[in-house]
Amino acid sequence: MKKIRYLLFLLFIVIACERDTINDSDKGIIEGTVVLKDSNLPVENAKISTNPATSTVFTNEEGKFTILEVDVGDYSVQAQKDSLAPNFEGITVIANNIVNVVFEMQSEDVLNTPPQSPLLISPDDDAINVSTTVDFIWNSEEANLADNHVYTLKLRDAANENQLIYQQIKDTIFKVEGLEFGTQYFWQVSIEDEVNDPVWSEVNSFKTMSFPNIEQLYTKTVDGNYVIFAKAGDQEVQLTASGFNSFRPRRNTETNKIAFLRSVGGDTHVFVMNLDGSNQRQVSAIPVGGFNLNMVDICWIDNGNSILYPNFSNLYKINASGGGTENIYQTVDGSLITEVDVFQNNTFKIALITNDNNGYGAKIFVMDGDTGMTINTIQENLPGAVGGLDFSPGGDKVLYARDVDGYESQNYRQLNSHIFIYDLNNNSTLDISVEKENGTNDLDPKFSPTGAEIIFVNKPNSIGSTPAIYKMDINPNDNNLRELIIDNTLMPDWE
Repeated sequence: MKKIRYLLFLLFIVIACERDTINDSDKGIIEGTVVLKDSNLPVENAKISTNPATSTVFTNEEGKFTILEVDVGDYSVQAQKDSLAPNFEGITVIANNIVNVVFEMQSEDVLNTPPQSPLLISPDDDAINVSTTVDFIWNSEEANLADNHVYTLKLRDAANENQLIYQQIKDTIFKVEGLEFGTQYFWQVSIEDEVNDPVWSEVNSFKTMSFPNIEQLYTKTVDGNYVIFAKAGDQEVQLTASGFNSFRPRRNTETNKIAFLRSVGGDTHVFVMNLDGSNQRQVSAIPVGGFNLNMVDICWIDNGNSILYPNFSNLYKINASGGGTENIYQTVDGSLITEVDVFQNNTFKIALITNDNNGYGAKIFVMDGDTGMTINTIQENLPGAVGGLDFSPGGDKVLYARDVDGYESQNYRQLNSHIFIYDLNNNSTLDISVEKENGTNDLDPKFSPTGAEIIFVNKPNSIGSTPAIYKMDINPNDNNLRELIIDNTLMPDWE
């Protein structure tokens, strides 16, 4: 029995010794040095790590490091330091052995290859009749390779050497609006990363189309804003940028200028621009005001030297070049002025639409522009919405629209708006909304330059419906009364 116990004791000792021997042989050591490539100077404080993970250490002033107690096996050892490109080495740790590894590191700038020059695609080089709104398109080899590449688009006007520069572009397509008509441009694109200098493309050129003869002006909704367009034959020309809320264009033929309204912060102001959309500038100091700014209208006066616009119960006159603000009329009952139009020839007449804070209780009247005395009262004390005020070219007729159903609601919805012509000579009213479809509204009428036709908006009476601009003869007995001008548009002008 004692012999058996002695043998078991010896076996236990042997097993214990074997275990100690196995544990010792499972470990190794990694030593190494990190230097700069070419110069062999030591790299101090480089971070050394492994995969699979062991201890993380840092190099000393001689660029040396040691990792103790590393399990036997295969490892990837990495050396990292700011401004230097990371370096990797594969090693195998052997029991009771030291593995030595040397890292040669170099600057990130050396490893970073400059990007390829962008290839310009559109507009074509030497293209002509290019729209003033252009989608610039280019190609880049790096477009899908990294997210740290950005582009710069540079445009140069050949006429006056002005430059437009658009930076930090992430995509290879970029829209530019509001270029000058009939102008040659040179364009170039650069690509840059976080390391190298910008790499520029070749320089291409194109010429924008000549400015066409405008027939009508109107407003469309683009990217949530009102934008002013002009129609010239089959062409549509965008005059204001979609980044601004611009609406209610009014052209003056004497000066070839367009007055319009634009949102500026929380206010709305009167702006003026050239027929081609250039030289846009604010001219009002006191903002425009009314029960609903989408319903407010303005007009030219003094042969295009001045503009009239409402501010709640006040009617202001300003110089078309800015300044000279003058309050020329104020309602006696505190009602709001919504629309205004002027006729100036042998006589000076001002037509106004006034209403309450909800847009109802509308009154349409014509007053003497010099005395402020009422000459004609066209409408008052009728329910429903009213709008679209315009003098005929001869000044003897007034055009307007009224909801004949007399519907009134908080959202100013109209159910059955018709267009009327009021004759100032005999105080008669004629409904010219012939062949209007049921369930639609005729709105915002304006006389043609000859007075023989009108332009207007027709839209279904449901909220959010799509408007369209039509024209028709003012004689309701003619055939082919309504002709569609353009869909999805509103606030027309025809001067």
